[in-house]
Amino acid sequence: SAMDGYGLCAEDLAAARSPKVVRSVRAGADPGGELAPGEAARLLTGAALPAGVAAVVMEEHVELRDGRVHPHRRLRGGDNIRRRGEDVALGDALAAAGTRLDPRHVALFAAAGLGQVT
Repeated sequence: SAMDGYGLCAEDLAAARSPKVVRSVRAGADPGGELAPGEAARLLTGAALPAGVAAVVMEEHVELRDGRVHPHRRLRGGDNIRRRGEDVALGDALAAAGTRLDPRHVALFAAAGLGQVT
């Protein structure tokens, strides 16, 4: 998730429904099983998306009533979603040869899943 908000299914986007929040997912947590139409997930920035999420509506653009998400704006599929690999492609150099490494590089390597660099 690119931001704090609610993950919605494509069917709910198309029908402008108000799905029920069935779970919350933090960054680094298991997103759980697939969301069904009529279900939404509360997502924090950086959280992995449960299968079935087509878009994330920003929390500032919804009203919660009786555990249901009522978006104030229409969304399109893919809105507010960051796809794996869109910032760095497989094989890209994360730091130039000879770079003196500091904590930001270590964080970058860890985020890319690298435990060792050459």
